[in-house]
Amino acid sequence: WGSSLGTIVNVPTALNMSNISGKTIDAIAPGRAHILVLTSDGLLYGYGKNNNYQLGDGTLEDRQFALATNVLSALICTETIQNIYSQEMTSIVTTSFGRMLIWGQNTVRKR
Repeated sequence: WGSSLGTIVNVPTALNMSNISGKTIDAIAPGRAHILVLTSDGLLYGYGKNNNYQLGDGTLEDRQFALATNVLSALICTETIQNIYSQEMTSIVTTSFGRMLIWGQNTVRKR
């Protein structure tokens, strides 16, 4: 099942992401070696490699299990996440207020 779990080995079988078990998943955005997951309650989770802050949790720690991001703290009042995108080692969300929030790798001036 890929190498986006923050491990140094590939995972050959499906894993149950128990920390988001029971939540309804609205969107999934795979990057080069990380994955973003948006749940129906509006929370954004990230897991996998985090060498460029692409998980949005404020650390450089790789995550084997989905961890809620700090992105919600950048939202204004009733603003919500509408869409999620990942490309290479960059993560992007668009919001209900028409804003775009971007974090992660910026070596080629993607922002």
